[in-house]
Amino acid sequence: MPLIKRENCTFYYEKRGEKNPLIFINDFSFDLNMWNFFVPLLAEFVTVFRFDNRGSGRSSSPMGPYSIKEMAEDLIFLMDKASIKKADMIGLSMGSAILQSIAIYFPERLGQAVMLAPFDHFPMATFLELRNSLDMLKGDVSSKLVVQKMLPWLYSVDFLSEPEQVAKVIENMENAPYPQTLVGFEAQLGALFAFDERKNLEKIENNVLLIAGERDLYTPLYLAKNLSKYLKNSRLEIFSKAGHMLHLERRNQIVELILKWLF
Repeated sequence: MPLIKRENCTFYYEKRGEKNPLIFINDFSFDLNMWNFFVPLLAEFVTVFRFDNRGSGRSSSPMGPYSIKEMAEDLIFLMDKASIKKADMIGLSMGSAILQSIAIYFPERLGQAVMLAPFDHFPMATFLELRNSLDMLKGDVSSKLVVQKMLPWLYSVDFLSEPEQVAKVIENMENAPYPQTLVGFEAQLGALFAFDERKNLEKIENNVLLIAGERDLYTPLYLAKNLSKYLKNSRLEIFSKAGHMLHLERRNQIVELILKWLF
């Protein structure tokens, strides 16, 4: 699959299909494999376009600082190279922030939008938790312990009550084939902390589906509710008892919801 360079960063992306494009935008630290469950279910209806953000996956990790707007510009660059003039897009958490920047600065390139676990600004408590995780990794604390520390922020109590599910998540995160570098972690975290487009949100005219988990600790529900007040053409769907990683906890329901929204 293609690798392409933009200035100081090399990007990895995948394009599958010849129908209307649907672009998936990853969360903080994750690579495009976070959407693996969704691709076979949606590929029948759309051209699936996935890529790794700067600082994660098979894309390179140049020294920071990064910004969310810069990461939106990266996506526009990739769309140009892939001959995609306009696309519907799905983003989770950091991906939803990138999607907001696309809608604000490149509205002509965006069709409909789906934002999972969205926020209008990044909460201080979550920033401090991730900063602590970064300090632990820099101090050679095992990645398994760091992952275990982060789980309650990412998953609901119901999900964490199933030991087999928890063990699988830890195994997948600890043995990720393309682990994020410390440079990428720190630079993406800095971009998240600096992100705040609240003054520009009323400019967004695209149809936006907001999907949030009732028990999300990482980007709490009030942030999605704030966002829905700014976005005049939005609808907020709340999943009861779901956590931040609701695309995994409630994946079948979310795929159904996305298909109804887009088609």
